[in-house]
Amino acid sequence: MSEQHFIKKSKYNKLNQSIYHARAREDGIDEIDSSQDELVYEREKYLELILENIGYDNLVTQYSEWQIDELVSIMLDVICSQKETIRVNREEMPQEIVKAQFLKLDGEHIRDVLSGLKKNNGINNPRAYLITALYNSAQTVNNSAAAQYYNDVKEGKI
Repeated sequence: MSEQHFIKKSKYNKLNQSIYHARAREDGIDEIDSSQDELVYEREKYLELILENIGYDNLVTQYSEWQIDELVSIMLDVICSQKETIRVNREEMPQEIVKAQFLKLDGEHIRDVLSGLKKNNGINNPRAYLITALYNSAQTVNNSAAAQYYNDVKEGKI
């Protein structure tokens, strides 16, 4: 595990702890209940898996760290959601199906989403757009790459 990956995991662990752990007692010491502890542990495990699946260390050398962090954060929220459904493509999808799609994503999918984001100017709800783009990317990344290749050939770039 690289130092940057460790720092990133540590940053997210602190975020998770602040969201799920903090419950101050009268004496000023935080109390952690077991259900919150399980949620934090689950998020940490999924965070580790996401960072590994997408090749986080490689992506942050190619793109802005904040962009990758934002996508990772959205992926983590969706994967760990306690809701029965997640809104994708303007319709409610079972959370387990969306979770399964997000767990398939790798660095190529993230590049595809960022490439699409660069081309799209009129986004009213960035979070909804990114959830849909991530979900669709698992199914369309090969066709997107082929289309880009043919476009590059047509424009004489290749």
